[in-house]
Amino acid sequence: MGLFRRSTSNNDSLPDATDDTLREIGRLVNAGDLDAADAIAQSTRDPRATAFAAYRYIDTVED
Repeated sequence: MGLFRRSTSNNDSLPDATDDTLREIGRLVNAGDLDAADAIAQSTRDPRATAFAAYRYIDTVED
């Protein structure tokens, strides 16, 4: 799929991401469970927007 192409699939039946969902994704990423975090994001109406919004809950570590 191209960078500026929108998906034509109908995701209207999927739920929007809640703050709890975003926090759980951040917790899973921080724990290193990227597959589980991705599965939660994919189960929302807009997985890309959900993943982007979850960034605020992902801790960064300075080396």
